[in-house]
Amino acid sequence: LEMLSLAYREDQGFGISGLDISALCTLCNDPSVATRKAAAEALTKLIIDTYDSDEYSSQASALEFAWAHTVLPLVSDAEVSCVTRAIEFFSKLIIDPIVDLAQDATRKLSTGGNSRYYVAWRILSKLSDGDKEAGASRSGIGSLQTAIQKLFINAGNDCKTLTKNLLQAVYKIGILSLGIDNHASQHDLSSPNTGEFDEDFFERNTAAMRTGAWCILEALTNCLVNSSEARTGANISLKQAVRSSAIDCSFVVLSLKKLKELGNSVDISPANKATLAATSRNCLKVISKIGGLVPLKDAKKCSSDLMQDLKSFSLPNDLIPSTISALVAFTKRICNDSGKDVIDECDEWINALLDRCECAIESWLSSLSRHGRIETDDERLLTRILFCIGELTMVGFSSQQDTLQPRTKSARDMVTDKEPVRGLIVRPSNRLIHLVKLMLPTTMPITSVNEEDLTPTPS
Repeated sequence: LEMLSLAYREDQGFGISGLDISALCTLCNDPSVATRKAAAEALTKLIIDTYDSDEYSSQASALEFAWAHTVLPLVSDAEVSCVTRAIEFFSKLIIDPIVDLAQDATRKLSTGGNSRYYVAWRILSKLSDGDKEAGASRSGIGSLQTAIQKLFINAGNDCKTLTKNLLQAVYKIGILSLGIDNHASQHDLSSPNTGEFDEDFFERNTAAMRTGAWCILEALTNCLVNSSEARTGANISLKQAVRSSAIDCSFVVLSLKKLKELGNSVDISPANKATLAATSRNCLKVISKIGGLVPLKDAKKCSSDLMQDLKSFSLPNDLIPSTISALVAFTKRICNDSGKDVIDECDEWINALLDRCECAIESWLSSLSRHGRIETDDERLLTRILFCIGELTMVGFSSQQDTLQPRTKSARDMVTDKEPVRGLIVRPSNRLIHLVKLMLPTTMPITSVNEEDLTPTPS
């Protein structure tokens, strides 16, 4: 391990190989505590060695990915000493460079010695990239959130200052990476002509900062919300942290609009489009946490746009849940100002969307009867409609609800600040349920070749 940690030395005429990196990843999961710590330290040192490199090599990228998915998960290790070392490495590689950007971020990123900043954002972007993989709760956003929570506990009385600096740095990087003027209106974001964007938006470091900023912001807001309710970790609430940092929460709305415009630009590659979709999902999740702090005018405009996206079925499936959550947050924000009931308002737009789904299915069935075939676009549309129906009917559901016990409380008695519509139940119309059943097979997916073992689809 000591030899591997010295391997990335250009003056020695060789670099670390993919097999070496793979070996270190394996050793990070070794039964020996000493070996896990040594492997984690070796990977951390190898990444620090890349600070002085003028070129970004494939080995450097592999090291960053390896660190994100094998060293960071050690923050949840069973051995306390491993956790301690992992938190130290996390602070050194990720938190310290980011906090340093809370002041003069533009100048520091444009001068020499800026490699450590970009490495931090690239590692965070690798976490976001792996979030959809199996085991993501340990190797992706889950590990990042655990690391931040433990960092808050270790910070003690300095937690408020740490949180303030993190939010300020992420805010500035989020704005820089999207080219947003924090005083701009929602109408001033797109380019003046065809919706085309400068390729600099997809330059490696710019894209990594954008992806990494929303990745850590999602984890940070989750941690602050959960810590506040459980009274563990951070000794500051999300609302207090946002106000202390003095960031303008309208930037989340501006960012979402800019991400959408980037995703709809004419020359975007499939890979960039997928990355933007993942970043948009993180942005929507952040909005679901801090939507109540967004200026009322921006909340109303963005809420209207999100509603239109849902009605048009233009959103990919993986954005539908976070869009609905963001819409609930904005509804609460608007109701807090108007005095209307949040549950009543959510019930109204949920039923309106379900009616829209019903009409869309009926229209498709009518078209099918005339043409006798299902087009590819129809399949995509129907998938989104079914996904939307499922997510809408889950609004208000809580995993802590006991469905076996008779309901003795109304939905309004079950709400919390974190779950403003908890207990709300919206049942689709009998007609919509019938239409959905028409599209389902008569049996569940086949698990056996024996027809007698087939399970009928639940009614």
